[in-house]
Amino acid sequence: MFTQREITGVRNLVNEEISYRDVLDESEIDQILVNTTLISDNCVVAKSRRSMMLKKVVESSFDLFGLVEDIIKLIKGSFEIRIGLSFIAQTKSNRNIYFFAIKARCLNQTTRMIRSKTHRNDLLDFLRPLKYHDLLEMVFDLNNNLHPFIESGYRPKRYVYNFIYISIQL
Repeated sequence: MFTQREITGVRNLVNEEISYRDVLDESEIDQILVNTTLISDNCVVAKSRRSMMLKKVVESSFDLFGLVEDIIKLIKGSFEIRIGLSFIAQTKSNRNIYFFAIKARCLNQTTRMIRSKTHRNDLLDFLRPLKYHDLLEMVFDLNNNLHPFIESGYRPKRYVYNFIYISIQL
């Protein structure tokens, strides 16, 4: 189980002042959102305290490396961390479409299990060089394996939301 200190630490990474308006323009809001309250920073902890999900709006100052580094400093012991990014793709006719992060197809598939300091460093080394455009292209390519976007004329536009799934490994 996560300790109360770990849960509180991760919850403190939530910024309740950031919302969908910090990342989406009016046309995107009109085209992709049904429930605007869903795109906001949030942390959900399972009652068992064995898993949690941190959701972060990807606004201009968002730093994935720094966020993951903070989480790694907070959580002790072995755990799994899956990083997902939701994004907007755009069609040839400039229609926006929203793609949810897929837990099973995480960005850090090869560095998701954290059992030692070496694993922690491997994850940070993987994330350190990645900039906004790199992340957007990576998540687009991950989803492109399931749906041939390029054949349809889709292109990545921006990413909107970051999901970090964390679970205790026994």
